[in-house]
Amino acid sequence: MKATILAFLALLLSQSALAQHHSHGHHHSRFGFYLGVPYPWYPPPTYYYPPSVVYAPVLTIREPVYIEQSEVVAPPPVLPRQTFEPGFWYYCQERSAYYPTVSSCPGPWQKVGPSANQNR
Repeated sequence: MKATILAFLALLLSQSALAQHHSHGHHHSRFGFYLGVPYPWYPPPTYYYPPSVVYAPVLTIREPVYIEQSEVVAPPPVLPRQTFEPGFWYYCQERSAYYPTVSSCPGPWQKVGPSANQNR
């Protein structure tokens, strides 16, 4: 290691002496050397945007809800629409009224003749 350092210093001194000798004779050539490994050329780095952050949806597991329903009651059957004969009155006993004052009757209509209606 000492020998390498001494050789290097001797080389530097000789260059210095050589440079001074040529400067008096107006000779402007220079001698130099390069120590080291040549630096390889690399392209400049490419910058990129980092990928965007994607959040996973939050899973919510709920217990099933059971709703107890009351007993389903079927609607009353639709009775065929009763046709009324002209000249007669029809009485609904459950509603205590005559047709057309009452348009529907839960029970049967009672056919009333014209003579009974005139007395009322």
